[in-house]
Amino acid sequence: MKHLFVINPTAGQHDNTNRITKMIRDFFGNSVDFDIVRTEYKGHAIEIARNAGETGIPYRIYSMGGDGTLNEIVQGMIGFNNLSVTSFPCGTGNDFIKSFDNKELFNSIENLVNAKDIEIDVIKCGDRIGINVCSVGFDAEAASNLDKMKKIPFVTGNLAYTVALFYGFLFNMKNHFKLVIDDHEEYEGDYLFAVAANGKYYGGGFMPAPLASIKDGMVDIVIIKAVSRMQILGLIEKYKKGEHINIPEITTYKKAKKLNIRSNKTFSVNLDGECFQSNEVTFEIIPTAIKFAVPEIIF
Repeated sequence: MKHLFVINPTAGQHDNTNRITKMIRDFFGNSVDFDIVRTEYKGHAIEIARNAGETGIPYRIYSMGGDGTLNEIVQGMIGFNNLSVTSFPCGTGNDFIKSFDNKELFNSIENLVNAKDIEIDVIKCGDRIGINVCSVGFDAEAASNLDKMKKIPFVTGNLAYTVALFYGFLFNMKNHFKLVIDDHEEYEGDYLFAVAANGKYYGGGFMPAPLASIKDGMVDIVIIKAVSRMQILGLIEKYKKGEHINIPEITTYKKAKKLNIRSNKTFSVNLDGECFQSNEVTFEIIPTAIKFAVPEIIF
């Protein structure tokens, strides 16, 4: 197996290329079984992963960045059985690996090289793929504003997402959605937002889906009814801890295979932190779609 390290120099607060490259070279020494590639533009990691897949050679791809870098690699590796991926967290949020116990084990090159491949699910959204959390509505608006918030000095990670939430708090917090779960269970009304989750965490540490599993063949659906501005202030802290699922009067929590969302108005869609606009989306679980390498000591 060859080892392909994909470094995103724009992930996190600083360019970690030199530090990470030294760690890799110190570990492998004179071995020729590894390559290091630095991404140069948005979408580059998709191309890198796809090119590796087309060789037919067994590769483990190491995402050396944040959740966005990991998402791009997953987009590119879909359909290639010769590829697996893992994550060395050096981005802003690094939320996907928080679904694992002992997430600090992902900080070791040695642990990741010796990791065990497991098959995990992904979420399909049109021609896009999500590995972690997808959402629409108020929190997707916050995600779309996240880059603006990161430009504020000392505002990073969880704080950046919280600031983005409060920024959105000043504007529209109500969306009229029609939601259909598994083609038969329908909901319609005014909602704050809706989430389709594979992983448990997003937004720098918020926990929308505390019961989610990346290998149960199900997507965890969280639907939050529209609430007043006073109510949302209390809801944010509960949402961060995953305690919102204990408020049935405003929260619907389901495990399903598919969620379709429609509206008469265009709304923001968040896919692992990447945002776009639409008036209809479908999130559908694709079971055991990719191989993800997990440090063996976790098992």
